[in-house]
Amino acid sequence: MLAGVALGLLCAFINYVAGKVLHKNWKVIMEKKDNRLNYTKEALNNIKNLKFYSWTELFEKEIFKRREDELSAMQKQFKWVVLLIGNMCFFPNVLSSVVLAVFIFSGHSINLSTTITCMIFFDLIRGPLIQAPMIYTSWV
Repeated sequence: MLAGVALGLLCAFINYVAGKVLHKNWKVIMEKKDNRLNYTKEALNNIKNLKFYSWTELFEKEIFKRREDELSAMQKQFKWVVLLIGNMCFFPNVLSSVVLAVFIFSGHSINLSTTITCMIFFDLIRGPLIQAPMIYTSWV
């Protein structure tokens, strides 16, 4: 049991760190998006002047540069989201293996009926363990 609790604490710590990074990255993404949208809005509001002075290419390059900055920040965000989702799915599936392996390697013997009972129990709690982080996030 302690091996499962330790694994759960490790996964909770990884989720906590990833959540903090996601929150910080989200602020950066929103700042970059606001920057790009404000620049685009300025260009659209002054479209007559841009066309008259032939500044359209200059503004277009600047808008695309700001969009690339925004996309690079979003790619970082998606990498952390993938880590979170992978962790969310990895923990419940590996939990039974870790708990049974630690039990066996600690010198205990295990019979078939105990193994099947443990596997059924872990199969029953797998779904709620996968949904727990999403429920917690929705609740917060």
